[in-house]
Order: sequence, then structure tokens, then C-alpha cells
Amino acid sequence: MTNRATLLWMLLAIGAGLSLFVLKYEVHEMEERLETIHHQTVQDLESLHVLRAEWSYLNQPARLEALARRLLALRPVEATQSVSIRDVPLRPVTPPTTTPRTGDGPPPLLATLRQAP
Repeated sequence: MTNRATLLWMLLAIGAGLSLFVLKYEVHEMEERLETIHHQTVQDLESLHVLRAEWSYLNQPARLEALARRLLALRPVEATQSVSIRDVPLRPVTPPTTTPRTGDGPPPLLATLRQAP
């Protein structure tokens, strides 16, 4: 009876040792993954700070004004460039195009004309 109990406890101790061994390596792998994720997060934050600094430099009003003057060649609006609303030509009115319909009833354009009072 004592041999069986000793054998049982020995097997339990070996099983616990093996499971602790496996658990140790799983924890070690998880720590390595956590370290790489942390390292990647720090790199991403540094890149974000650099991008924000570049964005603030590129959006400086003085710089944008100098670029606009150099590249766009814009001039202020003069009084001779304005016209009255009556001088603006009206857009030509084109009749709506009707598509052939299959089925019963009049085409949509005729149906709306017949419904109008």
C-alpha cells in the first residue's frame, strides 16, 4: 500500500514539475511578445510626434502665404471685375429626356402633366 502511495505522489510531483516547466516557458514567450509590442508602441508614438511636428511646420501661415504668392500668382479682386446679376447669362433650359417604359400607363412626364391642376 505504501508503494502505491509513494508511486502516486512521485507521479504527481513529476507532473507538477513538468507543468511548471511548460508554464515557465509560456510566460517567457508572453513576456517577449509584450516587450516587442511595447517597443513597437514606443516607435509609433515617436513617429506620431515627428509627424505632428512636420504638420505644424508645414501649416505655418507665413510659409503658406509665401507658397501661395510664389506658386498661385493670385491677385486681389478689382472693382472692374464685378458685374451685376442681370449681366450673368441664364443657363439654357433643356427639355427632360424620357426613357422608353415598358408596362401599363402613360410615361412619367405625361403622368405628371395630367396630374397638374
